[in-house]
Formats: sequence, structure tokens, C-alpha cells
Amino acid sequence: MNANCKSNHKPLLTPGLLNACILLKKKNNLYEEYLKYRSKDAETKYKVYKNKLITILRFSEKQYYGNKLFEYKNNLKSIWQFLNEITMRKKQSYKWPNEFYCSG
Repeated sequence: MNANCKSNHKPLLTPGLLNACILLKKKNNLYEEYLKYRSKDAETKYKVYKNKLITILRFSEKQYYGNKLFEYKNNLKSIWQFLNEITMRKKQSYKWPNEFYCSG
């Protein structure tokens, strides 16, 4: 996830997680502190905070996709549209040439 959450807004972020920019900024500050001092205490603070943040974000993502699939459980077309949307698959469009040239 980017530090620029406005351009990278994901619908899986709940209103409580929309302050992820602040959380990521704090994580980055803890990392900078660790790099600056290279102490075990700073390293521990950074790792604990990072692991909690990742756990929360993964849980949120899992819950969001589970709810969406449950919402579409009776409609296979909607399920496949959703799956293609999240995997960023697009229908291939073939461009046929307007003219054919025959040499000979």
C-alpha cells in the first residue's frame, strides 16, 4: 500500500481503516527511528507495529472479499465479473483490419 492513500483508495478499507495513511506514516517513522539509532528497542517497536498493521489490513481484505462473494452467491455472472475486476482481467477485443492487401 502506498503512503498516498487518496490515489490508492481501496473499497475494502473501512472508515476505521481510512486513517491508514496515518498508520503507515507512523510505521515509516518507527522504521526511520530504527535506522537512525539501530537499537533493539526501536527495532522491536517497529516490528511489532508493522506486524499488527499488516494483520489488521489482511483481515480487512479477507473480510471484504468474503462479504462480496457472499453477496453474489446466487449469481454466477456477478461472481465472475467481480473476480475478473479484482484480478484486473479485461475482455480481449480484437481489432480486425479495415482492408486486406493481396500482393501478386
